[in-house]
Amino acid sequence: MFRVEWTPEALNDLAGVWMVADQDARRAIIGATNRIDEQFASDPFGTSESRSDDLRILFESPLGVSFEVDETHGVVQVVGVWFVRKRGR
Repeated sequence: MFRVEWTPEALNDLAGVWMVADQDARRAIIGATNRIDEQFASDPFGTSESRSDDLRILFESPLGVSFEVDETHGVVQVVGVWFVRKRGR
């Protein structure tokens, strides 16, 4: 099991996404953040993709997140959040 931490920058990103979202999008954001926390706690490598250095990304509609994993200390740190628009919209 991993401990999941959201940096202040990631929380600010999330707040920014939340502020411009309508009611339906807000419900989806709540669900996505819960699924992200659950997935990172159990298996942060499962469906995520590696990027430069130690950075990884995960798409959990309607969010994308960037994060780092410290396996030694059992910590996943979310460092960035953005809204992912579905194609064709």
